[in-house]
Amino acid sequence: RAEFEKDRAGNGHVEFVAAAGGLRALCYGVAPADAAETRRIAGRIIPAMITTTAVVSALSCVETLKLLLHAPVRLHRNAFLNLALPFFAFTEPAPAPHFPLPDGRTFTLWDRIVVGGNEGEDGTPTSLRDLLDAVGDRTGGEVATLSHGPYVVYADFLHGHDPAFLEKDAWDAVLDAVAGDGADEDGDDAFADERDGDGGAAPARPLTAEE
Repeated sequence: RAEFEKDRAGNGHVEFVAAAGGLRALCYGVAPADAAETRRIAGRIIPAMITTTAVVSALSCVETLKLLLHAPVRLHRNAFLNLALPFFAFTEPAPAPHFPLPDGRTFTLWDRIVVGGNEGEDGTPTSLRDLLDAVGDRTGGEVATLSHGPYVVYADFLHGHDPAFLEKDAWDAVLDAVAGDGADEDGDDAFADERDGDGGAAPARPLTAEE
């Protein structure tokens, strides 16, 4: 088996790691380390990774158990640690900010509005108008902008007076907005796997207000 030996100068292990690490550092605009610094880092990286990973994994499991037990927010903890110092700090997480809705209710960034699948009860595709109406009915307001990540799917000042666009399948509207920047160099749709073999929408799945 192959073993890394940092303290034997004649085997070239440290020189190889320093050269490979330097190339990778240059690719990411990071200052490369010389052989002496590489030897120092290599002597500490394995125990540092193992111990830090173990602590973070254990703390994550503890917080997961709290979620399963429906513990109140005041019993959860954010953890900040640095084993090299060593430094351990635990803080109580703050509740998510609440934003008001027109009807007096509030929502947070963790809330979701599940509108339905890609097809309505009558079997017809859920149109963009249906999605906007459903979100508006449940929030007591009107949707001004609908986005998927950085992609704008709907904006009232652009599409509000376009009946044909509003009757478009909601999931198709999302795919069209994303695929506008997702085509490869050959012009192929990078999101073609989201559609069925006939070029239509993919099988029904829930759409959320965020989408």
